[in-house]
Amino acid sequence: MFLLKLIMKTIKVMGSETSPYSIAFAVVLGLIMAFNPFVSIQVMTCLVLLIFFKVNIGAWLFSFLTLKGVAILCSGLFDSIGTSLLESESLYGMWTSWYNSSLFSLTGFYNSVALGGMLCSVILVIPVFFGMLVFVKYYRNKLEPKIVNSKIAKAIKANKLYKMYKLMTTPIGGGGEA
Repeated sequence: MFLLKLIMKTIKVMGSETSPYSIAFAVVLGLIMAFNPFVSIQVMTCLVLLIFFKVNIGAWLFSFLTLKGVAILCSGLFDSIGTSLLESESLYGMWTSWYNSSLFSLTGFYNSVALGGMLCSVILVIPVFFGMLVFVKYYRNKLEPKIVNSKIAKAIKANKLYKMYKLMTTPIGGGGEA
């Protein structure tokens, strides 16, 4: 039920007046947090950004949960990327100095899966951000009108369970759409 409610909120956010930049930034933060170890300076920085900037929490939570599943599936890829980087003789000096540094050791780079995930998240930040901007604008202009006016959507809205759900989730005193 929680996942279904989260998906419904995410779809609602996609069509709302929420800034596309807020949604894209939320997805990027979810990506970084999902691809990196939870106890790391990257994740802590993302949490601070999540608190201090106007980021859509629903989009962040949905992207974090979804991309955490992707990260688990890609852990083998992350491990091979991280292992090849950690075993590169030309980088030994850098790894040693980073390991001895208080700040860099907090990233967890010395774990091959963490290093691979960190590198992949850094590479994907820009394309995911701009991809989400394009997708949100496309969704709002092209997909949403088609979905709202589709026969399936009309059938769902005509269903008694949906009407009961809307009645239960609409705040007292109105404020919700019919």
